Amino acid sequence: MLFKDYADLMFKLESVSKRYDKTKLIAEVFKNLDDEDVKILPLALQGNFFPRYITLDIGVSSKLVLKAISKTYNSSVEKIEKLWKEKGDLGLVAQSLSKKEKQMSLFSKSLTLKEVFNALQKFPEITGEKSVDKKLTIIIGFLSRAKDLEVKYLVRLLIGDLRAGIGEGILRDSLILSFIIKEWEHRETDELLIPKDLSEKVQLAFDILNDESEIALILKYHPEDFEKFIKIKIFRPIKLMLAQRVKNVQESFSTVGKPAMFEYKYDGFRVQIHKNNDEIKLFTRKLEDVTKQFPDVLPYLKKNIKAKKIILDSEFIGYDPETKKALPFQKISQRIKRKYDIIKLSELLPVKPKIFDIILLEDKELLNTHFKERRKLLEENVIVEENKIELSNALLTDNLEEAQQFYNKSLEEGNEGLMAKNLEGIYKPGSRVGYMVKIKPILDTLDLVILGGEYGEGKRSNWISSFIVGVRSGDEFLTIGKVGSGLKEKEEEGLTFKQLTEMLKPLIIEEKGKEVKVKPKIVVEVAMEEIQKSESYSSGFALRFPRIIKLRDDKSIDETTTLEEIKTIYKLQRHRNE
Repeated sequence: MLFKDYADLMFKLESVSKRYDKTKLIAEVFKNLDDEDVKILPLALQGNFFPRYITLDIGVSSKLVLKAISKTYNSSVEKIEKLWKEKGDLGLVAQSLSKKEKQMSLFSKSLTLKEVFNALQKFPEITGEKSVDKKLTIIIGFLSRAKDLEVKYLVRLLIGDLRAGIGEGILRDSLILSFIIKEWEHRETDELLIPKDLSEKVQLAFDILNDESEIALILKYHPEDFEKFIKIKIFRPIKLMLAQRVKNVQESFSTVGKPAMFEYKYDGFRVQIHKNNDEIKLFTRKLEDVTKQFPDVLPYLKKNIKAKKIILDSEFIGYDPETKKALPFQKISQRIKRKYDIIKLSELLPVKPKIFDIILLEDKELLNTHFKERRKLLEENVIVEENKIELSNALLTDNLEEAQQFYNKSLEEGNEGLMAKNLEGIYKPGSRVGYMVKIKPILDTLDLVILGGEYGEGKRSNWISSFIVGVRSGDEFLTIGKVGSGLKEKEEEGLTFKQLTEMLKPLIIEEKGKEVKVKPKIVVEVAMEEIQKSESYSSGFALRFPRIIKLRDDKSIDETTTLEEIKTIYKLQRHRNE
């Protein structure tokens, strides 16, 4: 696939707004690609360079791309930055500058998508003293050969700002149309009419493999029996099952049925444990490998887990080494981030796994095994050792009073609340289904994505001090409010404006005056008094008195609050106030 064809496709996708039209455009292109491009295009459409289970970064900043544009088109960095602020799109700026340097690329060999990706996928291997210069040379080489639209989308691809609105849902549906439902081309209707069960089966493939390139090839060659090729792989993390929210214990019974299994809801971080003989790997809910960060836990996992091959779902809880009391998430979140002095930190902030589910046992997948059976297998395969490796505190009951007492006890011990589980429920990766719900005393906290912000005044003039936050709606994020409170001035007091600004700066994709737009990467937990209807934000809702509670760097943007959840909470609020 020529890079020009990729750029033309991105331009068309950006020009249409209907999900149906975007899906058709992509499906048409997939049908005519060779295997290499079938593997690359799913990544390129979403601005990724690796499958999502491979958490590598090509290490290309906006600053580096600015420098490459400057050198390629003989324009000062200051001029380019000024144009960027005016246009709000670095891709457009580069495209306009390239038109003045047409002679540079007149006789150059055409770029291919494969060539660009093969080079950029090797960027993480480029390290050392001259690494930035080497990357710069390669980017300049591509820019000097790119023409018109190619320049625009090459730059956008490099800085992660494609602006085409292609999420996993559209990609999934386009692959279904291209390789499975081929007769759709002859339909006159303006609907895709993809059967719900087929959509769910392909989505499950995404949630298990976390490799859109591999899935695309499987669907191409095995459209009729692709499910046979979707297998859980040891040491490749799957998406973890997520829980719906309910407002109290009574409602949890209505959702999951009676009797139900209630478990403490811990204030820790979710960890997926993979064990194959004596080798163990640990993955976060964002699919990041954090095995090296927990050397203190590994010996107990090896010793106390009976099975040779197993995948477990757990929560890692931090505790005070002297009092043994649980510590809040914010205290122990640095365990995941720390790259140095890990042994010393593990002594200061020890953690213990609280294991609550089992996904794979030896060579048997357990996704379709009922929860009551999974819990039994868990108890048979984990040897509990206090403060080293434990199972989640659990209560099986159909009695509301007993469940309420268990809930109160969990809160008294410093936990967030309870989980309630359907005994017949299966394990659905990535799904918020009625098999599992969470009960917390404060309903109105949301996990939101930062989409932009505004620099402050006076002593905060160097910090972003007001943040635009958004909720998920299908493949896009919709704004729901602006929040500027909850952060601290000093690091010892908690998350500061300075810290959050430093996290967001590399993610800036548009800057106009004091306002910035950023890539949706950073998740924060936000509390508020109420959700109100509002035309000021694209979600149709606004937050009353919002404040940032904490950074949720353990969560991916795919796990954040959805527009449907906002609508549910809004209705619950209305009901409470009547």
